[in-house]
Amino acid sequence: MAIYTVEVLVARHAEEVSSREDAMRIGTTEWWRRVCKAFQYGDDLVYNGETNVYEYAEIDESARIIQFAEVREGEGPGIQILVNAADGDGNPEALPVGDERTAFNAYLSRVKIAGIPVSWGSYNPDKLKIALHVKYNPLVLDSNGQLIGGIITPVSVGIEQYLRNLQYGSGVINKTALIDAVQSAEGVVDVYAVTADWLQVSTDSSPSYATVAGQDCLSYGGAFMLDQLNVIYYV
Repeated sequence: MAIYTVEVLVARHAEEVSSREDAMRIGTTEWWRRVCKAFQYGDDLVYNGETNVYEYAEIDESARIIQFAEVREGEGPGIQILVNAADGDGNPEALPVGDERTAFNAYLSRVKIAGIPVSWGSYNPDKLKIALHVKYNPLVLDSNGQLIGGIITPVSVGIEQYLRNLQYGSGVINKTALIDAVQSAEGVVDVYAVTADWLQVSTDSSPSYATVAGQDCLSYGGAFMLDQLNVIYYV
């Protein structure tokens, strides 16, 4: 048991060291994430002659407005980055159009690797419209899908939890996994997607709702949010 414990600790330490090395290695995905999140709105950069990089004289966590960052590869030349601020509930939201975007663009032009084209975007989470038929347990839920004697709707909670658990930037909705999230909600007996257009998505690029044709859907804006949920409950 003691030998096993030591082996686990050594392996864990190696993983932590490797993670820190990735974060420090210039040009890696983790490096770009760290650089984006280090942006401090309202603070100027200072050139460090010893390290030959621009940096902040003081670290101010309250000024770091970029809470989400991801690099998308294979979508064009150079580096393509998605960034988002966070709303009051900690969910991704687009940077406001105006000074914040201008300042972040100036920041990236200073700290990026010379000679490598960098483009970035900040979009609202993709909106979802979902329509399902749900067979429910009348001992647990009422006809509106709420827990009896309460105000919680387990189906909505299950879907929103599934969306929150998707990785920012590269998270993909899988229809089967989404149905499973509803199926596992308290009081749900069975779930049916009656029509082919039961899952639709709206993005900043294409605001009109469109049916998700395939099994998977990669977010345009880096994250998803539940906009409309239409459920027909039956016993």
